[in-house]
Amino acid sequence: MFTLDGTTFRTSDTPANEAWFGRSGTSRGGPSAFPHLRAVMLMGAWTHVVAEVVFGPYHLGELKLAKHMLERLKPGMLLLLDRAFHTFVWPARFHERGVHFVMRAKVGRCVATPAKLRRLGPGDWLCVLRANEYTRREWPEFEDVQVRMITRRRKGFRPVSILTSLLSADDHPAQETFDLYTDRWEAELGYRELKVHLVDEPVPFRSHRPDRVLQEAYGQLIAYNAVRAFMC
Repeated sequence: MFTLDGTTFRTSDTPANEAWFGRSGTSRGGPSAFPHLRAVMLMGAWTHVVAEVVFGPYHLGELKLAKHMLERLKPGMLLLLDRAFHTFVWPARFHERGVHFVMRAKVGRCVATPAKLRRLGPGDWLCVLRANEYTRREWPEFEDVQVRMITRRRKGFRPVSILTSLLSADDHPAQETFDLYTDRWEAELGYRELKVHLVDEPVPFRSHRPDRVLQEAYGQLIAYNAVRAFMC
């Protein structure tokens, strides 16, 4: 079981790094103090070992970098994903590669809303994700995708729904499947270990050139995986 998620790292403030990596914005307007390297990681949910990584400049969004991860996914994998992946295309891509997923569902008017087919239990529905007209034109190769939508409500909170490709209510009970999503937050703990505990520096990558920054980044991941593998 893996998380597929993204994070960013600060790099040294040099013209070469700024030109290649770019800068994020700030809440007060204007650019950030440092260029940022963006990373999308396939991380073991319970081991925190980084199985795969894709690096890129800050201006490439998380989902664009995640496209480069698709060919590295193996059939039978289970991915834990945040709501950014709740579209028609991403479940279709995972289905095409034989990869299972559990993702947080979005709400809103412009969301790919699953159409309910059959009730599997309380708050548990077999559904289908259908492409809209624009998606059909852009990705005609993708067929409709069956998903399962599980909704749970806690007193005083809004209902939360997850979408999953684990369709059998007998093999994958609803509450156990819903609870899998909480393990997605293990990725955030892994990023904290990488960016705070392992380095303990405001700017983890000090090289002045982009190629050297990437060398540092891969070196840090090797060291991190060595520690995590030893712990496991």
